[in-house]
Amino acid sequence: RISGLASSQDSMSESVFQSREHISNLLERLRQGNQIEVEFLVQLLPKLIVDFLPPVDAMNTVVTEVISQQQTRPWLAAVIMAKTFEYLMRAELDPAVPNNWSLTVLDWVLLSVDSFIQQEPEQQAVWCVTCLLMATSSNAILRTVYPIIAHQVSCNDEEWKLKMLCTAAYEFYNQQNFPQDQKKNFLEKFRKSRYSAFHIAVHCLKK
Repeated sequence: RISGLASSQDSMSESVFQSREHISNLLERLRQGNQIEVEFLVQLLPKLIVDFLPPVDAMNTVVTEVISQQQTRPWLAAVIMAKTFEYLMRAELDPAVPNNWSLTVLDWVLLSVDSFIQQEPEQQAVWCVTCLLMATSSNAILRTVYPIIAHQVSCNDEEWKLKMLCTAAYEFYNQQNFPQDQKKNFLEKFRKSRYSAFHIAVHCLKK
């Protein structure tokens, strides 16, 4: 039995490894493909990522892609991240899903905030964090405008970007089932940033 279990686990590991390779190849096409190809990939990739990768691998894949220096279309990576999060959060709430993934997406976002805040220059960090936090929102209006915000990666309107950051942070901070200790951890990450935009966001949250 132990031998059979080990064989099954090895087979599963190999399957996950192959899935990672295939998805990595598709993400490469997202960077280099033509307009028609990338539009198709944006629709296809989130479901493939969720269906063929374990939740932690799925989240790591989409989060890493948004801040990857090799990603030439980060706005599309951000859209894929949001849709992937949506699928995963829907699974967390589904009683028919055998695994209990409670707060998995939330925890992963908190772990990722540090890397996103450290992006350069400041406006890039603001855009990255805004997309990351807004990708978890259940607010229908924010989800509707998310693709528009994601496409503003090169926007030079600093005041507008700051407003979007504060909105995303407020929605994330005040969501249901967000433990108090994690709220403190979240605020501390913003306070430690060298960028003034995140200090302003903290001030907005504490009003």
